[in-house]
Order: sequence, then C-alpha cells, then structure tokens
Amino acid sequence: MTTEQQQNLYNLHQLWRMQPYQEFTTNPGAKIYKLEQWPRRIWCEPGSYSEAEKEQLVAELSAKASDSHILSMPEMLLPKAGTGLLLLPSELTPSFSQQMMVKTLSASALSDPAPRLTLEPIEHNHAQQWANTTGACFGYEVESSSVQNLLLGGACLYFIKYQGQVAGTAMTFIQEQQMGIHQVGVLDSYRGKGLARDAMLLLEQYALDAGINTLQLQASAMGEPLYQSLGYCSLGAIHNFIKIDAI
Repeated sequence: MTTEQQQNLYNLHQLWRMQPYQEFTTNPGAKIYKLEQWPRRIWCEPGSYSEAEKEQLVAELSAKASDSHILSMPEMLLPKAGTGLLLLPSELTPSFSQQMMVKTLSASALSDPAPRLTLEPIEHNHAQQWANTTGACFGYEVESSSVQNLLLGGACLYFIKYQGQVAGTAMTFIQEQQMGIHQVGVLDSYRGKGLARDAMLLLEQYALDAGINTLQLQASAMGEPLYQSLGYCSLGAIHNFIKIDAI
C-alpha cells in the first residue's frame, strides 16, 4: 500500500471513528472497527498481509457484521485466488465501489470563474436539517446524532446555498495537513446546474486559504467523472459489501 493510499484511508477512517464504535483484534493482528449508526461501516486498519491473512481477515469482518452494515475494504486488502478472482465468504455480496482520489493544489490552478453559490457552515442546531438534506442527496437515512458527533469531532459541515436556497451539502475534515472532502451532494431539483463543481472549487480555495494543498476524497461512480475533470487522480478502489445471511 502506497503512502498516498494510506493517507487517503487515514482521513476517511478518522472521520468514521467520530461515531461510537466497537474495536476488535483479529487473528492476523489487525484491528477491526464497527459502527452501530451512520455510516454503519465495518472495516479494518490497513496493513501488509499475506493472501491467507487477507482471507482470514475478511472472514472475521463478515462474522462480526450484521445485515445492516457495509463492509468496506480497499481492493489491495482483498484476498484473491491465483486466477485473480476475489475469495470472499458466501454471505457477502458486492454493493458498490468508490475510487480513492487525491489532488495537489496550486494557486495558479484555480482559474475557473467565481462560483455562483455559497457554502454556509452549519452549527449544532442545524444537525437534523443537514442530516435530512445529505440523506436526500445520497438516498439513505442519516441520524442527527451522527451529525452532532461530526461537529464535535472537528469536521466542517456546509449547506450548499444557491439563490438563497439549500441545494445540497458538503463536508471537510483536516488531518495532518490533508483535507478530506466528503458528502458533496446536490438535491435532485438542483442537478444539472454545475453546482457540485462550483462547490468543489470553493472547497479547494478554502484548503489553500488554510495553507493546505493536498485533498483526499472517495468518489462514487456518479461523482468520479467530475473529480477527474478537476484533476483528481485515482489511487485505487474501495469495494463495499453487504451481508446476506445464509438461508
């Protein structure tokens, strides 16, 4: 695993660990983390493992997951057969994948026109509205308590405002001079206007203003073309699985 991959995952995992979690140690000696509220992930700390250790690690993750958890694993930590096919427990089924992406900023790169929107920082009394909005953008339920935990943990959460109305959400989280960008989403009625791109340009400017020039994110299949057009480079996939109990 490269340093850039480790930095990308470190930012994401530190963000997740703002929520209450359980911690376990596996036979290969890795730590497993399990969240019981949004984003309801179960994952392991990155490391160097043999193929046999990877297989054991995924089996232990699956055993500790419930059907309400998403098991998230970087592609390089998944066990593979000699044919290259993944070796996964039968109760795990693929759900979706994301691309770890990184960009190094320079002031001269920000040559796009000024965005047509604003990013409004939220406070604790906006937690439920932000939870409802980001949930509507991405199609899942978010607990307001999870939003409160993010604010207490030092994440910066924003409403994307367009013509005075809430059009979407965004979030940043800074760790070790790396800014992670998360939850950039636009409500259905505002899509097709380039608002996500404008929001990203503002977030990049925020990073430069804070003296940070490295941005990390994990792109969905829908968002990846936008990030590629803005100069983000792929670091590899994170594959996400759900558990289906055997009948």
